Amino acid sequence: MSTVRTIMGPVNVSSVPQRSPFRYPGGKSWLQPRLRQAFEKVEFFVEPFAGGASSSLLALCEEKADNVVINEIDPSVRVVWDVIFSEQNENLCELIENFNFTYKNVLKIVKSVPKNDLDFAFKTIIRNRANHGGKLAKGTGLMKKGDGTGKGIASRWYPETISKRIRTLYPLRSKVTVSGLDGLECIKKYADKESCFFLIDPPYTASKKSPGTRLYDFHELDHNELFELMNTVEGSFLMTYDIDEEVYNLSKKYGFSISEIPMTGTQNKVQKESLIGDDLAWLN
Repeated sequence: MSTVRTIMGPVNVSSVPQRSPFRYPGGKSWLQPRLRQAFEKVEFFVEPFAGGASSSLLALCEEKADNVVINEIDPSVRVVWDVIFSEQNENLCELIENFNFTYKNVLKIVKSVPKNDLDFAFKTIIRNRANHGGKLAKGTGLMKKGDGTGKGIASRWYPETISKRIRTLYPLRSKVTVSGLDGLECIKKYADKESCFFLIDPPYTASKKSPGTRLYDFHELDHNELFELMNTVEGSFLMTYDIDEEVYNLSKKYGFSISEIPMTGTQNKVQKESLIGDDLAWLN
């Protein structure tokens, strides 16, 4: 039977290395110190719902995996990872560094039809930095007033920082596989690998009140099928979810361990999320 225990004290996210070029709703910077505890070096680290991929980048940059699989079904996000880990990496950096981030110029990029992957990736990054909350879902509007810094729409635009993060990843490209499978299909592909660690962070909760429908275009998932599938994998895994009764019931059904962990959310508000795994004995 699953029992819930609470881990005291939120992680200071200001002390966590920021490696992703994205600002992402539901980002997992707060999870990184816990993730370091969760597994020793493995042959494969697989993130089936990668999004901003902060966990994959930890495994990659801290050499905790021989192979890192960044899987993202949303083509507008996946193409950014495709370009970053390709010979077009420097071209993307130059586009970012040379862009004059005005409302007029941003609107032109947002309304454009990309001619190639490089254009598509650049458009995604512009949208991610210009949209409210970094959201990429259809219908999300552009910022106008910004975050109170007086920079307006450019309040989240740090071209040197973003390009530096992108360049840092290029030399590590031989260890990375980028794919665009359905998340469950990605898990099945690596389910028989014993030296594998899965970080499962669906961009939606099991609750009918999930904010995923507002934040992400690809928000449908059979959560029972996900839990059933994780019960069959040969490797280890860690899942993160909003605290939810259905999530607890699914964890109990499959005999998974579950803990509530504090995190710092929007406006520095401390809230809790569920961590679920085959074994959470390492968690303190």
